[in-house]
Amino acid sequence: MDTEAQLKALNRGIGWRLKMARKWRNLLIEDFAARCGTTASETKSYEAGASRICAEEPLQIVLLLDLPIAYLFRCLKSRDRKRSVHE
Repeated sequence: MDTEAQLKALNRGIGWRLKMARKWRNLLIEDFAARCGTTASETKSYEAGASRICAEEPLQIVLLLDLPIAYLFRCLKSRDRKRSVHE
């Protein structure tokens, strides 16, 4: 898998986990977006994996949802994590 495909897969994985966590916490997309300082449209884009989440947003998200930061990145395969550390 090339780098661009890996990034797209990562964005989709993080977005899916974000959506599942938001729903698990019973937060409407509008409420979640307001608490994160984004719009519902931006949040939908993150959840769909269409937009990349910038570096500080995962921390804000996990603090809001009371989750460990690793939760959002569990979508990475262990071989991908090892490869990215050594590249």
